[in-house]
Amino acid sequence: MSRSWRKDKNPSDAGYIDLHIHSNRSDSLLSPREVVRIASEKGLRAIAVTDHDSVAGVEEATEEGVRCGVEVISGVELSVSDGLSDIHILGYFVDHADQAFQRELERFRLARFERVKKILAKLRELEVDIELESVLKIAEEGSIGRPHVAEALLNSGYVDTFEEAFRRYIGYRSPAYVPKMLLSSEDAFRLIESAGGVSVLAHPGTVQRDDLIPEFVELGMKGIEVWHPKHDRSTVKYYMELAKRYGLVVTGGSDSHGSRTAHAGIGSERVPYSVLVSLKQAVAKSSASR
Repeated sequence: MSRSWRKDKNPSDAGYIDLHIHSNRSDSLLSPREVVRIASEKGLRAIAVTDHDSVAGVEEATEEGVRCGVEVISGVELSVSDGLSDIHILGYFVDHADQAFQRELERFRLARFERVKKILAKLRELEVDIELESVLKIAEEGSIGRPHVAEALLNSGYVDTFEEAFRRYIGYRSPAYVPKMLLSSEDAFRLIESAGGVSVLAHPGTVQRDDLIPEFVELGMKGIEVWHPKHDRSTVKYYMELAKRYGLVVTGGSDSHGSRTAHAGIGSERVPYSVLVSLKQAVAKSSASR
């Protein structure tokens, strides 16, 4: 499999997908419906909505997917900690209606809310006065986080760009940075599995903690995100080979956040539909072994 893909002999595998998209239920400017409409306009066969600590956009996206003819996969993105590393785990085919799963995600969202309050308190110490209400207004129904604070800083004239907000105030090692609540990797994999999903390591090339992959496989990880805007061709090839070595499925997506950041647009990574077929097989295999 390569970055440029063409149709093969099996027409059921034809087309492209995007398995890493955020909506305004976390930190994108796009509503779930808008995400699906854009995917449809770009000719994508399937997408996954993978909001941070939230599955609130899945139902709306699914409804729009039926209308637009786009297959919508329920997903989520969780953060796990290992020392100083902040590692992201994607969960696919999770049961977004599972009450126990939703309660856990709500706990994470409450922790995000408390984190934002601490960030704003640090900003006030720097004589940067941002009201909580203004951040909440930006976040609307979304899982609140630093991008919403960054937008409030931009709207209030404290910075000239979104990126400057992170670099100057709220990014890692910046004066108003506050660490977020992180799961252990074991808890993240357990949580995703408990909701009927499978776990995939997100954009591994950005964190460079390949030493953790054997442990993650032991804990139940089923795949690696190979295609990502921050993965160049050599990185894609490297993780393809690593996935083959550990018997993992490969996935990919744009990691789109709308126009709020410099992230690539929906469908920017040419991920073949055959990847989703393999992911579904992994889900079926995982379900049968439970």
